[in-house]
Amino acid sequence: MGKSLADPDPDQENRKRKAIAQGQKACNMCRLRKVKCSFELPCQTCTERQHPELCTYDPPLKRLHLEPSAFSAVITPSSEPWVPSREDWEQMSSKVDRLENTLQLLRSELARKTRATASRSSPSTSDEGVESGADLSRDVHAKHPLTGDAVYLGANSVPAMAMALARSDDADTIQDLLDKSILPIFALENENATYPFVDLWGLPHGSVERIERLCALIPADTDCFQYLRQYRDTAHVLFPGIINIQQFEADVTHFLTARTAMSLDPQRPPLTEQNVYGKNVHWLGLLFACLASGCQCSNMPRKERQLTSQVYVCCAYECLRIINYLSCAQPVDIQNLLVLGNVISNSMNAGVAWVLLGLTTRLAQGLGLHHAPPPGTPLTEVAACHDVWSRIIWQDSLLSISYDRATPTTTINRWVELQDSGPEGFSYTKCMLHLSTVALELMGSQVAATSARLESVRIEERRQDILAIEKRACDHLRDKSACLSIKDHLEHWNWHMHRSYIISVLYRPSLAKRLRLHKSNARLRTAFVDALTGTVEAFLGLCGVTDFARLSWAAMHRSLSSALLLGILKEPSRNEHVRSMLERLIFIVLDMESSDASERPTPMSRAAAALRRLTGQGDPERPNESGSYQTTPSDSQSPLRQVDAILWGLSGQATSRFGDWQAQLL
Repeated sequence: MGKSLADPDPDQENRKRKAIAQGQKACNMCRLRKVKCSFELPCQTCTERQHPELCTYDPPLKRLHLEPSAFSAVITPSSEPWVPSREDWEQMSSKVDRLENTLQLLRSELARKTRATASRSSPSTSDEGVESGADLSRDVHAKHPLTGDAVYLGANSVPAMAMALARSDDADTIQDLLDKSILPIFALENENATYPFVDLWGLPHGSVERIERLCALIPADTDCFQYLRQYRDTAHVLFPGIINIQQFEADVTHFLTARTAMSLDPQRPPLTEQNVYGKNVHWLGLLFACLASGCQCSNMPRKERQLTSQVYVCCAYECLRIINYLSCAQPVDIQNLLVLGNVISNSMNAGVAWVLLGLTTRLAQGLGLHHAPPPGTPLTEVAACHDVWSRIIWQDSLLSISYDRATPTTTINRWVELQDSGPEGFSYTKCMLHLSTVALELMGSQVAATSARLESVRIEERRQDILAIEKRACDHLRDKSACLSIKDHLEHWNWHMHRSYIISVLYRPSLAKRLRLHKSNARLRTAFVDALTGTVEAFLGLCGVTDFARLSWAAMHRSLSSALLLGILKEPSRNEHVRSMLERLIFIVLDMESSDASERPTPMSRAAAALRRLTGQGDPERPNESGSYQTTPSDSQSPLRQVDAILWGLSGQATSRFGDWQAQLL
């Protein structure tokens, strides 16, 4: 008997069930175009056609049959419209958003390329406008060599200027140096990865034992006086973070005398926040900050000096934690933070110091130090508020201008005015304060583009402001022959170094906008080169007075930045004096503290290598960065030595951890 036409075909039913079980093979786009599909997600065809986001597969029994002409969904056999689920709808919306963003980026890139081509093909001949064919320095987003994080540098920073000069000269050697070591060679890298304010003991906050442990780390009287003297005679001269150093010395003497007397009294009262040998914890924090800075000025080996100074930094910050400085800060705590910021920057961690300065500024504003006190306030209190706020402006100019990160909070409602210089002229402190205000105002007035004539007027006005300060300065600041003491020599050279550096910053943007027009801007270029040369010469003079100049971040950064720009401008090949001066600078950097290169900070080693290449002296020997340092204390029970070992262990762990991360990235 033959089969009826109505009888189902078993083979056909099996094929249908097999097709349903296997699911759809080709993706929607390949099936729509009737091309070969590799059955992947995304498939090879969609990837080659550069639309992998459109490569989709419909589930079995729920396929959408797409029309080739309109890509529209067809009504299913049940005549019910397909309603996408919430997940499907979000996926489709996300794909549409990505397509729109891609199109927008393409349009923006095309417009930028068009403008760049037009500017190169039709240069402006007007003297009033900025030359359109010149290379403009741009913001720089450098990468930290350890973490890979972005570090922002403004368009008027020295690294941005150096990169612009390298592009204009098409110098492969310079570009290679900057690409690999732009942060270290300009001393803008945080050399240490460890947290600077480690909690040394992990004891409960507010406990008396924390204060007892802190007092146990105060060194002997002779060491305290030694560190105080080293701070007063060197670091304090260059940046007077403590407002009244004479009163502070007297307080230290009374404090140590009381400590000796109370240590012999078996009935002495317990130490509290308000009574630590006659002082409170606020003042104790400033003492530890002074010890940390004085230790930096000592002649101890670098590793020992760094670790000991770091212990005192942690103790100073521990005092701030005890008194809850975020809510209960006093002017003495602001001085503590200013001295700590100077110590941290001198440890080649200028980026950390810059961040800490932001906190310091906010705390000072919370106390109203940025405004003149109300009428009737005692003159001594008015002077103290004025001096603390002026130190914030001073430190801000040292740090922010190096990164070209404008911080208008220090210039808003500024009540520090140019006062009468008196018969002896402006002191070093007043000169530096007024120079710092000019520097910060200079940063705030930088614009992306302006006419050449207006820019020249602005440069001349600022230059006259700086010259007006120098004209009213006291004799030893203007004339080296008038210096009668080591302090006078320190102030003379430091003033000339910062003044010359700010003048170079003044000329830097204008020169960067006309890099290819050196001949028509000979006067501008000459003034810029003279300012750079003056900065390096003043640093060399400072090194002749004190070895601490090599450890001061502000001094090293300004001198190295100026020297590197001179090398990029090829001044050593044109000027024998500049070449000889840079050779002396290289010798000082390579001769820092010891013949062992591992004792030299990494930024200094890389800067010296860059200078040698730019001056044609070849590459120096590579520093041995794998050297280890182990403490061998004579007294293993000393609290200071124990904390030294803790911090050294933390430093080693952090370095190893970042090394592992870097190896994984590479």
